[in-house]
Amino acid sequence: MTQSPLTDHSTTASPAWAIHPASTPIAVPTGETGPVVSAPAGSLRGVWRQVALPPGATAVHDRSAAFYNIPYAQAPVGPRRFMAPVRAERWQGVREAALPGPTPQRRPFGVTTAIPEPSVSGEEVLNLNVFTPDPSSQARLPVLVWIHGGGFFAGSHNSPYYDGAAFNRDGVVTVSLSYRLGMDGFGWVPDSDAPVNRGILDQVMALEWVRENIAAFGGDPGRVTIAGQSAGGASVLALLTAPGARGLFSAAICQSGGTTAATLADARAVATRGAEIAGVPATLAGWRSLSEEEVLDVAATLGTEFPLFDINLGPEGLAPFLRLPRTMSRTFMPVVDGEVLPQATFEAVRAGAGRQVPLLIGGVTHEMTLIGHALAEPLARLCGGAEQVSVDRLLAEAGLEPAEVEAFHAAYPELAGRPDADLVGAGQVISDYLFRLPALEVVRLRAADRGAAGRTWLYDFAWGSTLPGPGAGLAGHCQEIPFVFDCLDHPHADGVQGPQRPQALATVAHADWVRFLRDGDSGWQPWARSHAGRTYGGPKAPEGASDGEVFSWDFHLLQRG
Repeated sequence: MTQSPLTDHSTTASPAWAIHPASTPIAVPTGETGPVVSAPAGSLRGVWRQVALPPGATAVHDRSAAFYNIPYAQAPVGPRRFMAPVRAERWQGVREAALPGPTPQRRPFGVTTAIPEPSVSGEEVLNLNVFTPDPSSQARLPVLVWIHGGGFFAGSHNSPYYDGAAFNRDGVVTVSLSYRLGMDGFGWVPDSDAPVNRGILDQVMALEWVRENIAAFGGDPGRVTIAGQSAGGASVLALLTAPGARGLFSAAICQSGGTTAATLADARAVATRGAEIAGVPATLAGWRSLSEEEVLDVAATLGTEFPLFDINLGPEGLAPFLRLPRTMSRTFMPVVDGEVLPQATFEAVRAGAGRQVPLLIGGVTHEMTLIGHALAEPLARLCGGAEQVSVDRLLAEAGLEPAEVEAFHAAYPELAGRPDADLVGAGQVISDYLFRLPALEVVRLRAADRGAAGRTWLYDFAWGSTLPGPGAGLAGHCQEIPFVFDCLDHPHADGVQGPQRPQALATVAHADWVRFLRDGDSGWQPWARSHAGRTYGGPKAPEGASDGEVFSWDFHLLQRG
């Protein structure tokens, strides 16, 4: 196998990697004529790239073909705006697929985001990208379908982090898909043919496209794993329980996905208030009378009235956050509508939905731990206006025994000794409530199902950022993405993971994901057998992985009830 000229990651000889959208620090276009694939949807010409290897690594493939901006549904504009997706028509001739297509994201999550998430203008926003090491119908390689995060109102499938080059290197075809966001994708429009969950219907239609076309790109339609992080992880859980998605994938990976339990009443309240803000009727015609920018402005206002994470620290203090959340209302999110999503996640899993699908689920240790800083004022009020917030006092007043408070600190020893230890301690309780308790409940429910128990694995990503500041040493939300995708060399990671980020850990985590994609098995014991899982970057293996007890504090809380 010809070795890539970029194998030496210590050099900076190739800022040339940024000369083309298909370029990344590990995949550079070769300049040769791109491969042409003839799929049922139509013929496309992609871009050949040479794939770099980490030092000392071996790979199955050293090339990757990228195909961008493949439409799976018609542009959701005009009569199709705020409606269910409509399949894209087959095109004639050879479609050039060398450049990323339009994104549903028009405004990013923030000025600075943990993941590079480009916005691309244009109407044909329902498209996907395919990355393959072998664009031939005989290859029959496992397929990863990636669903991006972003709180269901932001995020981009065109992120360079979601480039499939590293997975291609290890024999996995990768697809990154777009779906409608915000009001367009999840807002309540009563007289639409899809009043809610249009974004989920987009994802289902993209999966149908994969089933019908991926073989032409070297993928095996019988070995498709859906995976996503944050809102993408929540989407995975929604698809796991959605009747319309049944049979479209064979395995699933949920990274930092919360529960999906918004009700139609929740969605109706948000959209009705949005229509009031805009001064239009809360109807299909009313919303269509607004421009794209006007809808985005309304959504931004709604985001202040219905926050992404509406944490209300009332008289009960932290007590509500020591119990499993039964509902999770955000500005826009999947809705239990009785049709696309007949039941909330927990109820559907309890009833056996998705039991036949292998599931790898987990998250990062300190998802939203820093939320404690944002809540400093109400936390201080709960402590009687004291200058120093006391997490021990808050936990005791929430009903925990002294031994339980000690167990909490034992579960998160890295928070001790920090000048903000009490704030981040309180933040950890809330963070677990939002992410870890829901993930573990899904695992527990599947463990009680004989059909799913042996197909469910739990992981915890604990490696902390090396950047100075409040996030130092913490494994915050999105931390694991460049490790799993093995793209640590991307310069965006300098400002999130920090300068000293271990390639050895990326090699281990990425290899585990590849094993699951290939075999439908994580390589460690299912949680049901020993209440154990795998920790990445923890004290036992700072630059590797160790097996043992995970989510121990959260398990105690769920048992406590």
